[in-house]
Amino acid sequence: METYTNGTWAATRIGVISGASLAHRLPRLDRRQRAVLAADVLDGALRYEPTRKEIAEIFRVNASYVDVARTLSPVKRAAILNGWDAISFVDLRAHTPALPKPITANGNAVDDAALLAIARHNPNRLWNALQTAETVVAVGAAE
Repeated sequence: METYTNGTWAATRIGVISGASLAHRLPRLDRRQRAVLAADVLDGALRYEPTRKEIAEIFRVNASYVDVARTLSPVKRAAILNGWDAISFVDLRAHTPALPKPITANGNAVDDAALLAIARHNPNRLWNALQTAETVVAVGAAE
């Protein structure tokens, strides 16, 4: 623990380690060093800030459920905790609609392999198609 003195008072600064930092640091530490870090966290000499993923694992929920819960008001959270609200988080999760598959002039869908081939063999053709699509979308939005 680091202590510094400023005139007549002393303050103690508690170190902070994040979950991401710890994940990066742990492989380079031996068991004794990891045990000392754990002891510092338990004794309050080091504050640990877990990642969203770690919190989700501790509470045995999906991280996307944690994201949904964070958007809820305090009243809604309390209602769910007390069992007064049975809303499904699946219904609350935002689903991103899938983009439509590109189609050719004759109406056939272009598969991913064909797009990849175009990108590899003729990137200018792909770039021109993207610019054309952007223009069509811009003109359609202006109407």
